[in-house]
Amino acid sequence: MDEKIGLIVSNNLKAKNTATALLQLYSATHVSVRFCANMPVVEDIKKFQDISRFIAVGGDGTCLRALRIAYEIANMKQSETAPSVFGLNCGHIGALSNPVGNIHELPMRFEEAMYLLAKPLSVKTTFRNKIIYHTFFNEVILRPYANITHLDISWKEEDRYRKTIRGGLMVATKIGENAMNACNYTGPEEIAPIPNDDYWRISTLNAMSNDTKCDKPFQRIVPASTTVLVNVINPYDDRNAQIMGDSYYNEGEEPLLDSQGDRIGTKVKMLFVDKIRITSAKYGVLLARERSRERE
Repeated sequence: MDEKIGLIVSNNLKAKNTATALLQLYSATHVSVRFCANMPVVEDIKKFQDISRFIAVGGDGTCLRALRIAYEIANMKQSETAPSVFGLNCGHIGALSNPVGNIHELPMRFEEAMYLLAKPLSVKTTFRNKIIYHTFFNEVILRPYANITHLDISWKEEDRYRKTIRGGLMVATKIGENAMNACNYTGPEEIAPIPNDDYWRISTLNAMSNDTKCDKPFQRIVPASTTVLVNVINPYDDRNAQIMGDSYYNEGEEPLLDSQGDRIGTKVKMLFVDKIRITSAKYGVLLARERSRERE
């Protein structure tokens, strides 16, 4: 059976030129290539449900888009076999992707690359029995809107932990650490590395260490099987929390773009949130990491 490859391409010039070279390369082969640029994710899922591999040409935002589509395809099919994602860095950081290198060597590079299983964070938010689900590949960041609002956090490792903070909370995956996420803004001075994809990092964001009612800044490395529970507390008003992440949503979208127009994330404002539950998503996506990244 011929392999079917989907191209997810950023809007910058380098990405477009690289995509043109890819289309020329595959036009002379038996591989079926489907091109996609800026259509909504729901349309991507319908169009690419028979794709076996995605090539994401752009920055980390483009790679996250490809991961999102691959995950949604696996979720739609209820299959643990999701399309794999091979990123070609035509953006800035490129933490999730690989150097463009020699396009003609791509088939060999596909075979030689390591494929890591990336499972996104599954986030369930609740207010007055209304439930909304989201998924985040890098991290989920929770921030109270008002100074009076604080987050009551609990999770379970060997024992039950419970903390109260006002500055905000971040739960990050290993992929999120590779993408240079907001861990640089956490309370603790030293950032503990996440050992592998089987662990998360839970950390505070700019916590008020002099607030006697709340715990000091902290971070923990916990297994990815951990369930994090957050109650949003505001004794004087409706409960308010802001959720920030790296993925695409059907509602409440506010896109974040870099200087080249790449979408680097989405900030979703969730008003009147009572509770937040963070777990590991059911399905994972294979993300290619080349053993040698010295081609460029």
